[in-house]
Amino acid sequence: MKIRRLLAAALIVPGFLLFAGFWSCRFVRPAQTAAPRAVAPEILKPEDFLDAAARGDLARVRELIQTSSDLLEATDAAGWDALSYAAWDARHQVHEYLLQQGAEGNLFTEAALGPWASFLQRLETNPIGVASRDTRQKATPLIWAVRTGNQAGCELLLSLGADVLVRDRYGNSVVHHAALMDQLELIDSLLFAGADVDGANNRGQTPLHLATEAGSFEACRLFLDRGASLDLPDDAGNTPLHIAAEQGNLELCEYFLFLGAPPSLGNKDGRTPQDLAAEQGYERIVRLLEAQTR
Repeated sequence: MKIRRLLAAALIVPGFLLFAGFWSCRFVRPAQTAAPRAVAPEILKPEDFLDAAARGDLARVRELIQTSSDLLEATDAAGWDALSYAAWDARHQVHEYLLQQGAEGNLFTEAALGPWASFLQRLETNPIGVASRDTRQKATPLIWAVRTGNQAGCELLLSLGADVLVRDRYGNSVVHHAALMDQLELIDSLLFAGADVDGANNRGQTPLHLATEAGSFEACRLFLDRGASLDLPDDAGNTPLHIAAEQGNLELCEYFLFLGAPPSLGNKDGRTPQDLAAEQGYERIVRLLEAQTR
């Protein structure tokens, strides 16, 4: 009898332990290892590619092209591709790289940065192309050539009858662009060809205003030597002296005053060049202008 009890206990205990282990497994979860986070692929936006070309960011342009060569054909709403952006802003390295990758140029990009042989061929085939305008800036090939200092291209376009008085969508003429880009040799050539030295853009700015903004003493002197007016205000009432004073350009302020720029003329807000210099903390210019108004 005692033996039977021992055998029954031997069978019951393991069964109970097995049963208890089964139920404990239902309520105790095994340790979980975190699944690796998936890295989302970069979303390629054509505007990012166009912007990189405009900024001259060759590394970014190359990276995006290696990801998708289809970006070479991407355009903005006006139909400009990356090559156009690079040429307009004179991004030589990006322009060259895009051509190597198979980008197709046009009359405007070639007027700016070449290739020269293709540019000549286009003009020979279509001489009236000198009067064409691009779809975004409404600029002629001559304006594109001026922006990059393409002297030979400018001379060729002028010989074919390119208009030196034509304006882009912002009212900037070829000589405005020459002033913006500090192209001294071209400024001289364009004025000799009949460009308007005092022509104003849509903001009332003359080429002298833009040369002053660019801080180019030599360009300012060239415009003034060619008869530019020193006291013409832009739409905000600012003369070149206002601009030079606000930017802290002492050399230009001295030069303009020497040539007779009015030191106490107020702009449309009633602020004089001295006021603008004082607001920016340019004490030497303030003292210079004070001495002129005593």
